[in-house]
Amino acid sequence: MEKMKNIEVFELLSSLKEIENLKGESESRIKFAYAIAKNIQKIEREVKLLQKANEPSEEFKEYQKERQNLLSANSEKDEKGNPITEQVRGSNGEQLISFKIEDEKREQHEKEIKKLEKKYKEAVDLTTEKNKEFEKFLQEEREIEIHKIKLEYIPSDITAKQMNKILILIDD
Repeated sequence: MEKMKNIEVFELLSSLKEIENLKGESESRIKFAYAIAKNIQKIEREVKLLQKANEPSEEFKEYQKERQNLLSANSEKDEKGNPITEQVRGSNGEQLISFKIEDEKREQHEKEIKKLEKKYKEAVDLTTEKNKEFEKFLQEEREIEIHKIKLEYIPSDITAKQMNKILILIDD
């Protein structure tokens, strides 16, 4: 058993999926592939439970759908009639998609969004609180069963960056 933060469980799964197709020498390839497959299987179960804990309510999903429809309806369109979007950085540095709202529709759009937020206030507030709790939860430590692999079975074509991401699996 290894101690990890919940967020590290998500990151480890992502790292394992990045390297699951590495090829090594015949015997070591089998042992490496087995260890990676076992860990993916174990960690996917954990991740599914973590994701289920943060799943939004049906009412919040309705809010998101209606909000998306408003954004799409009020945004500038390209030559094919699709909403024009751009990637921006959020307050936490995450990549977000922003719709370019038409200037003549901006005031009306903001009113419609406020009305929608009022209609779904309880669902939005509950989801906001749930997300705050989930962020705290992601920083909590847990014990997780890891299938270790000997260093000699790691494929020679692994990069230092990939190796660094799976160091917790190495039994040296």
